[in-house]
Amino acid sequence: MIGLVACTVGAMAGLGGGIIIKPSLDMLGHYDLSTIGVLSAATVFSMAVVSLIKARNSNLGIDRGNSFFIAIGSIIGGFTGKGIFNHFVVNSGLSTVIGIFQSALFI
Repeated sequence: MIGLVACTVGAMAGLGGGIIIKPSLDMLGHYDLSTIGVLSAATVFSMAVVSLIKARNSNLGIDRGNSFFIAIGSIIGGFTGKGIFNHFVVNSGLSTVIGIFQSALFI
């Protein structure tokens, strides 16, 4: 249900995974940070795939050269950010506090 709401709001307002899914799942308290990250990433990836398919079907021109560099930069940035975040979570031992702080920042 949270994913459906995130996708609907994401389609209307450009918000989605990190802004809606992460704080909502944190608030429920049923999942740890890594599971929430995977769920959020999968939902955002699904929304991106649907957007690309819609853009392709609408004959909207996509600049493949720039798109490639943006995609590579996104992948490198995602792995780098995940590595830094995981480093702080593992070394601090405060995953619950970090989760609350991260949710507060998103809100």
